[in-house]
Amino acid sequence: MPDVPASTTVIGLGKRFDEQSRAHVERANASLVKGVFALLPEKRRSDLVAQRPTIDLDPTDSEVYGRGKAGSAYNYQGQLVYRPHPAVWAESGWVLAADFGSGRSDPRPQAPGLLTRAISALPDGLLRPIVRADSGFFDAKLATAALSLHCDYAIAVKRTDAVWRAERRIPDGERKRTKGTVSS
Repeated sequence: MPDVPASTTVIGLGKRFDEQSRAHVERANASLVKGVFALLPEKRRSDLVAQRPTIDLDPTDSEVYGRGKAGSAYNYQGQLVYRPHPAVWAESGWVLAADFGSGRSDPRPQAPGLLTRAISALPDGLLRPIVRADSGFFDAKLATAALSLHCDYAIAVKRTDAVWRAERRIPDGERKRTKGTVSS
């Protein structure tokens, strides 16, 4: 078994990956997800097929040390971090797609594309997906993308005065809650 390379070697090799290379890796990952899904024991596969897949969008800070870390930034807690934006199929625990950012990067502009790539990585034959997003993803473009991709969604919202005012403008009876189905 080969030795694990030094972190400096891994970082050096990682810098060789441009946007096109990362897209190829993500497509290969999607193929692996579909292939591994087909190889799962029948019980596990049928359990996953029986429930709606949840796509979790939740940026995670990864603290790094040393001011020279290219692409890192200080987050609101004063930590030097990178901020991966993974899209995870929650029930399987598998990452379907990911974007990468600094500690201050805003995940919202890339969220519709991230969701599109994640949905395309899901195996065929699953029920209508649910998108569950952290408040860092709160944006109408993500909600619109979820609907256009035939997903239901729940996006956390920071409770600001503007949000409460908007909520009060929704007429009674316009809020619909469903369980496992879509109503119109």
